[in-house]
Amino acid sequence: MQDILEIEISIAAVRHTNTMLSSLLSHPSNKGYSLALPSTLPYAVPHTLVYGPAGTGKTTSINKALGLMGCSEDKNNLIRLTATTFKKPEELVLYLSEKVSWKGYLCDKGKIDHTNCSNCKIVDYLNPRGPIEPFAIFIDEIHELSPEMQNALLLILNDFRYQITNKNNEVLDLRFPKFTLFGATTDPGLLIKPLRTRFKNKLVTNYYSDTEMISVVKNIGLKYNINLSNNSLDLIARCSQGIPREAVNLVEGLYQYSCYRREKDNTLTTYSDSLVHDFISLKGFDNTGLHKDQKALLNFLSIKDTRGKLKTLGLSRILQYFGWDKRRFLDEIEPRLISRGLIEVSS
Repeated sequence: MQDILEIEISIAAVRHTNTMLSSLLSHPSNKGYSLALPSTLPYAVPHTLVYGPAGTGKTTSINKALGLMGCSEDKNNLIRLTATTFKKPEELVLYLSEKVSWKGYLCDKGKIDHTNCSNCKIVDYLNPRGPIEPFAIFIDEIHELSPEMQNALLLILNDFRYQITNKNNEVLDLRFPKFTLFGATTDPGLLIKPLRTRFKNKLVTNYYSDTEMISVVKNIGLKYNINLSNNSLDLIARCSQGIPREAVNLVEGLYQYSCYRREKDNTLTTYSDSLVHDFISLKGFDNTGLHKDQKALLNFLSIKDTRGKLKTLGLSRILQYFGWDKRRFLDEIEPRLISRGLIEVSS
């Protein structure tokens, strides 16, 4: 069968988009999600925003979609960046422009204005002449872009061009190929509404259930040739707290811990329940899967006032009492307790 990227746009777009979505929607949070597509789509994949807690597979899902689109740095049709790299809109725009020029999408004739330039390799998906040539930009932690930078990105999305004045007061008309924008974020609410609505696909990667995590832990263990009992699988799954990245960290840590123990005791040959329990305790977890910091917070929140009522505590007081970093508290400690129904956040 002919490769999908060589098929004309009339049918390639729909197949391509459905293939990409099937990869993204493999995440348990998106079961049952469907997207109706017209028979003729003017571009291969709509702009896509993937959001959810840290470590739940946002970047992994997007990387799979990029692979299916045929986009990679090696093929010079992918720009990958992290939002925290830039401080000003001009920095972001010029970086993207330089990357596009380097990848050969702009010609060397007339650096200032490429309007209607026949030498440019700009692909116009709205008026296709031949096969689709995909181009993608992936911005990780896209919510970290300032509102000004988000507005600059929005202008590029509107016309795939951006005008900027250089130090010589020359107006540069920067042009971009028609591209698919992928964004990954833990907080979509920080995106300005006009940019947020530009994403036709909004997909969530939520916490995995304990049952789903058992399967994840088992698959990770196989990569390290680690065979665990059902009790050990269940324990590591609980401690992972619905985060695949945490499962990877724990299984890798268990492997390293077992190597250390074998150096001390050459009779140790298996990953016994006692070995797993010792490792989990060393990492600060109990048998319920709670970390010692989470238990300390729950105990602190259970303190009652003189009238026998639970105290309402502000974030600043909690951080001051424990000496925790605000980002860690908001990204790891609090949301995982909320997801398990152990605490509630008052308005």
